Amino acid sequence: MNERILLAGPAFGGDLTWPHEESHQAESWQVQLAATGTAALAALEQSAFDAVVVDAAISEVDARRLLLLAAERHPQSEIFLCADVSPHSSEAPPVGERWQLLAKPISGPLLARALKRAFSFRAWLPSRAARELLHTVNILPSPPATYLKVLRALESPDSSLDTVGQIIGQDPAMTAKLLQLANSAAFGLQQQVADPATAVMFLGIETTKALILLAHTFSYFEKLHPAEFSLELLWNHSLLTAHAARQLAREENLRGEATAPYYTSGLLHDLGKLIYAANLPVKFSLALRMARDYQQPLWQIEKNLLGASHAEIGAALLAIWGLPTDIVESVAFHHEPARSEKPGFTPVAAVHVANALVHETSADTQGLAISSLDLEYLKARGWENRVEIWRRVIS
Repeated sequence: MNERILLAGPAFGGDLTWPHEESHQAESWQVQLAATGTAALAALEQSAFDAVVVDAAISEVDARRLLLLAAERHPQSEIFLCADVSPHSSEAPPVGERWQLLAKPISGPLLARALKRAFSFRAWLPSRAARELLHTVNILPSPPATYLKVLRALESPDSSLDTVGQIIGQDPAMTAKLLQLANSAAFGLQQQVADPATAVMFLGIETTKALILLAHTFSYFEKLHPAEFSLELLWNHSLLTAHAARQLAREENLRGEATAPYYTSGLLHDLGKLIYAANLPVKFSLALRMARDYQQPLWQIEKNLLGASHAEIGAALLAIWGLPTDIVESVAFHHEPARSEKPGFTPVAAVHVANALVHETSADTQGLAISSLDLEYLKARGWENRVEIWRRVIS
């Protein structure tokens, strides 16, 4: 589509070699380099860009100011910050920003994958309103530094579970949360887990990454006390839905790490509720009351009252965070699975079913109308006779 890309800062001064598998598409991109902040500002004045990538070490203009200006002038642009996320770096971005973070050192393959992925979301991300809402909220977590360090370690051929455990162990709050979760009844481990490396061994890399994200996000919002809304109930529902989605995946003959996206999607499917509770507490409380009073699905009330559902705004945030496409799609469509055209028992299908069935059996749904299964979708996929089996599997 001949996307226009601005690369600003010293990280892009040398030759940036695109990987072979991306070279054909990269050749269609129109890439403009700006060595300094002044040059980047001039470029933003002259042209609109589909993506703006800024090095945190850019000179003459503060990187954050440049990114905010790019987002303000070109709200449809994909915005990236390249920064050093090592423990003592001064480049780590502040919490609460609306751009995707790329950890240094940046390479052609990493940048190409990030750009290609960001552009792909434009074809299906369900609501422009959700993306626009994210530009107006003030309280928004960035992915935790621990998560980014784990990702970086996993890219190294020398990484091990011990390495990942050591990274997590540097964050006492995250260590405590991970061990609490690993030793909870939800995971059914046969022995007590006392250190992060052992937790990672039992839980698996993908589950660990998802738990880091969820624990960080809930910790970021834990001081909130929004009316009509319980963080504790949402936390428990997220864990139950993740566990149920993984059980359903296994029932449909998926094994090992193949079930990881199902679990992660279940954990993060209601993330948008936190964003609304933190940033639009009055309107979100009204949406909750209306959903209770009229016994209508909350996500439909949100669309009418707020402009986008919690599923859509949660997916938009996860897209900025750089999570895999199948997870973003699962969160976006967990109330509207027919909007996904992918065949088979995908994470979208699993999270939709898991969420609905968990709500059916939940001891407390906060008085909301129970999320219902999309029976037309299940029938179209030939799964209407599987529902009772799935109920027994997760009961």
